[in-house]
Amino acid sequence: TMSNANDEIKKTDSPAISPIEKKVEILTEKAGLHDIDLRLQNVEKLHDTVKHITDSALISWGTYLTQKTESEKKSRDLEDAQHKRSSYVLVYVITLIVGFCIIAMLKGQIELAKMILTSSLAVAAGAGMSSFLRSPKSKDK
Repeated sequence: TMSNANDEIKKTDSPAISPIEKKVEILTEKAGLHDIDLRLQNVEKLHDTVKHITDSALISWGTYLTQKTESEKKSRDLEDAQHKRSSYVLVYVITLIVGFCIIAMLKGQIELAKMILTSSLAVAAGAGMSSFLRSPKSKDK
């Protein structure tokens, strides 16, 4: 009972908070929470934006790599086709020259066969020199 009386005195001695002060304190806390909520929403928007940009970049990179691979394959196919055509032409020309030489020798025209071989050798050497002097294509890609 003595202690109860002392407790009540202590309670009354403490500065009393008026209802208006309580409302102001609550509103201040709510305003702080509202600011935090707004900041959190901004962070979420930034996160979504960064995620969207990253996804777009990955899709673009994948598309680029796919197109690059297709382009390189087409280039290889074109080079293979050109090489095949060159080989066919070379085989045709060699067969034609050998055929002319055989026909000339069968007819007894040894000088004609020598002239055919000499001319074809000169043409082949000229073609070989011109392609040799051309600058080679770079394959550094």
